[in-house]
Amino acid sequence: MNASFTHLPPAIRPLAVLGDTERRRIIRSDRWVSYPLAMQTVRRVEELLQRPRVSRMRSLLIHGPSGMGKTLIRRKLERDHADGFAVPGSDRSHPLVSMQLPARPDERRFYAHLLDRLGAPARPRDTLDQIEIAALRLLRHLQPAALLLDEFQHVGASGVRDVQALLNLIKFLANELEMPVIAFGTDASLHVLKLDTQVDSRFDKHGLQVWRDNVAFADLVCSIVAAMPLRAPSPVQDRAVMRALVALSGGITGDVFHLLTTAAATAVGGEERITLQGLEAAAAGEWQAFA
Repeated sequence: MNASFTHLPPAIRPLAVLGDTERRRIIRSDRWVSYPLAMQTVRRVEELLQRPRVSRMRSLLIHGPSGMGKTLIRRKLERDHADGFAVPGSDRSHPLVSMQLPARPDERRFYAHLLDRLGAPARPRDTLDQIEIAALRLLRHLQPAALLLDEFQHVGASGVRDVQALLNLIKFLANELEMPVIAFGTDASLHVLKLDTQVDSRFDKHGLQVWRDNVAFADLVCSIVAAMPLRAPSPVQDRAVMRALVALSGGITGDVFHLLTTAAATAVGGEERITLQGLEAAAAGEWQAFA
């Protein structure tokens, strides 16, 4: 066996000598892959967090089709700042408070989920006023650097009265705690914000567009493949492979990951590289399942 594996980054080369089962596990594992457009999004959030606290903080909506990696970006921010974020003008670190909105949120469900994320679950018999007061008391004590809200489009699944109440609630929290709200959602989130011009005016928008066959897409694919301990180089930069991968995935980040991961796991112990035929088989579901 050629143990140099010079086609792989130095940190990945030792993994290529592992057994087939272990390498398939590594390939299939849920992991962060750093590529330029994702890091641009992360930097935009961190630049917002570094702004001084004011009574009308700017907020940010990160939007795009389902599967474009929004939740992975949120989780990266959570991991990177697990010990808190240094807010300007403060001598201590402040936490990022992060939650996923329920499918049909209203004020009570919002505060109940928030309290659960803060480690202080609401009691079933608590009134809305009680859980709101409990949540605000905790938030004022923690002084979060930001509130991260995933699946923001769910706000639009509520009734008209609940939608307006939720938007007012989000505006109130941002004002009361002088913190930005970082929302993640599908493009339907843009319509939700437009239901309240005051709230909409406070949110900058950062769109994640579906991929096309260009340099940015090549950067994404190469970043994903470089983290896979295959023993032979994969010809993913071949034009035919790139065009096929865009077409098979529809330009959706999650589907790109799925196709590459499936083709790579199937190639372990065989060709040891991702091929056009392997990607087409992955898209058609004609791949071998391993224990």
